[in-house]
Amino acid sequence: MYVDILIVILAVGFAAVAIFKGIKHKEGFIQYLLAAILLAVFLAVPVESVELLGMKLQIRGERVQDVTISIKSLGQELGPDDVSVLLLPAQNEGKAEPTEHGVRYSFEDIPEGVYDVIVADARGHRFLREGRSIVRTQSELQPIERFPLDASVRGVAKRLGGNVGSALPVIVGEQFTWTDSDGTFSVSGLNPDSRYKLTVLGDEISTAEVEMSGYEQNLDAPIYAPEPVEVARICEEMEIITGIGGDPDTWRCTDRDNDRYPADIEELWFYTRIRATPPTEVVHRWRYGDDTEDVPLRVASRNFRTRSSKEIAGRTGQWTVELLSRDKKDILATKQFQIGAP
Repeated sequence: MYVDILIVILAVGFAAVAIFKGIKHKEGFIQYLLAAILLAVFLAVPVESVELLGMKLQIRGERVQDVTISIKSLGQELGPDDVSVLLLPAQNEGKAEPTEHGVRYSFEDIPEGVYDVIVADARGHRFLREGRSIVRTQSELQPIERFPLDASVRGVAKRLGGNVGSALPVIVGEQFTWTDSDGTFSVSGLNPDSRYKLTVLGDEISTAEVEMSGYEQNLDAPIYAPEPVEVARICEEMEIITGIGGDPDTWRCTDRDNDRYPADIEELWFYTRIRATPPTEVVHRWRYGDDTEDVPLRVASRNFRTRSSKEIAGRTGQWTVELLSRDKKDILATKQFQIGAP
């Protein structure tokens, strides 16, 4: 529409200059007159085009136009009752008819403009699919391939302290895959409305629950194999009893793991026990307001006990201490506590 307005302005401008030169100067008006005529001809010829960029449909040229969009199934039968296609904001859901490879949706008298192409399944889920970018005068668009009849889940699985690039087996429901070199994995063939048990296999087994909430779901936090944190406690007093005759030392808090401590407390400990593949490190991060202190701790055995302490020195208010992976990207455990009255 804006292009048409610009062409009209230019055509009128060239015509005005041609008339002015023809009256005043008797010369030089031929070029401007020809330019005005060419622009007028270009404006009179309808430019009919349909563009599909991603899943944005732009209709230009004629004021209304018929559009056909085909949905192609991915190795499974797909009928008119399985999906629907909407062009928004047009109040038109399209007329569906089966084809050899899927379903075709016909839209009649669609006004010029830009539309979102929405594909919805029988369960009411809506999603956009990436399409090939095409521009041509016909209104028959290329089929939207890779229609997701099944859902998929993506995530990251790691082994704390494990070798970089080592693959881990991942099972979601009955689907099996391996992690890539960066720990990422993707499992498809899932029901978008179901809950699944996710299992990461390593020296030990780690599990998590995944509740599907769409066709393409990304897990927020990485899953470790095995689950590395056995103990994460705040201690006011710690007791370490040296082992006898080769027995391991005993570490224990002599008080409860509280979420509130008196204002006159002098020192607190953060005690963690983790399972990891040595050698590696973990980090204890103490945070009080804007003050942050990171304490790196070397992991020397597969079942390793670590601790760090912090002088409170009358600093009342909310405290947070976190157990982080070596690269400080993953929070393995978090404890919060209050010093003094809130």
